Amino acid sequence: LTIPAIQNNHSSVPLNIALQVVKMKQTEIKKVISAIETKIEKLQPEYIKQAQEKAESVLNKEIERLQTLAKRNPNVRESEIEYLQQQKQKTLKTLEQLQIQMNAVRVLVCL
Repeated sequence: LTIPAIQNNHSSVPLNIALQVVKMKQTEIKKVISAIETKIEKLQPEYIKQAQEKAESVLNKEIERLQTLAKRNPNVRESEIEYLQQQKQKTLKTLEQLQIQMNAVRVLVCL
């Protein structure tokens, strides 16, 4: 189900009924959450790799742009280029340590 489909076709359920249903289905909900967490663990390395490649590409282009500009303009300091290179290294190192986590779960109660 898409979010717009849910928003357009839902009706409120009394909170006490929703809580009872969730309590009855707690085991199944936990199994689904566990399966999602397992899937995230498998996908995480690829997501991190994509983020690293994107960050490296963006920062390399900016470093190259500054290096090219520095050849024509003496006002571009070497320290600016070095700073960007350091930022690139810090960014890549931070991305290596990235941990994807689930922040919320939406449970739909269908009656």
